[in-house]
Amino acid sequence: PFAHFGSHVTLIEALDRILPMMDEDVSAGVAKGLKALGAEVLTGTRVERISDRDGRTWVTAGGRDIPADKVVVAVGRAPVADCLGKLAGKIAMKDGHVVVDDCCRTSVPGVYACGDLTDRANLASAAFKMGEAAAACAMGRTTPVDLSRVPNCVHTEPEAASVGLTEREARAKYGDRLLVGKFPFGGNGMALASDMTEGFVKVLAEKETGEFVGVHVLGGYASELISEVGDLMTGE
Repeated sequence: PFAHFGSHVTLIEALDRILPMMDEDVSAGVAKGLKALGAEVLTGTRVERISDRDGRTWVTAGGRDIPADKVVVAVGRAPVADCLGKLAGKIAMKDGHVVVDDCCRTSVPGVYACGDLTDRANLASAAFKMGEAAAACAMGRTTPVDLSRVPNCVHTEPEAASVGLTEREARAKYGDRLLVGKFPFGGNGMALASDMTEGFVKVLAEKETGEFVGVHVLGGYASELISEVGDLMTGE
C-alpha cells in the first residue's frame, strides 16, 4: 500500500525512536511505514558534521559518511518575537517564549498571547484554543484554556494522530486501572475498500469510569478521525 520514494532518503534521529513525543506503538508504525517507502531510519544516532568534499555534500553520523543532495535540519522550532515591537523587554519571557497564564494573559495588563510565541504546545490546534481563551478573557469572561485534550497530528504516510496520554504516561498515572484496546485498520471495511489497511486505533481508558484518557490513530485520515475523539474526550 505504500508508494516508494523516488530517491533514497535517510532519516537521522538522536533519540532511541522517531516521534518520541507520541505513543511508542505509533512511533514504531511510522518507522515501519517510512522503511516501506524506501527510507533508511537511523535512531540513537547523532550528526557529527556536514561537509562538502569532491563536489558533494556529506553527512557524518554514527561513524558513517552519507552522501546527500539535500540536507534538511529539523531539530525543533524557536519563537520569533519581532512582533512585540515596543513591548520587547516589558513582557515576561522564558527561553525566548512569552509567558502566559491559563487565560493567555501576559505580564502586561491588557496584552494577550497565543500560539507558538508562548511557552505552551507548538500546535496549530493548541493556538486555536488559546486564541479562543484570550478572546473570552479580553471580553471579561474567565475561560482557562485546557490543552490536555488538544489533538496532535503528524502528516506522514501513514498519518499519525493522538490526543491525551500515551500508554507509558497512562500506566504511570493509572497503573492496573488502565484498559488498553487496539483495533487494526485491516479489519475495517472502509479501510479495505480504500486500500489503506496499514495502521490501527489504540484506545486507553480508565477502568472504573470507562473514560478515555488517550487515543492514538495510525493510518489513513488519522488527522481527521482524531478530531471526533477530541470531542468525545472533552464531553467525558
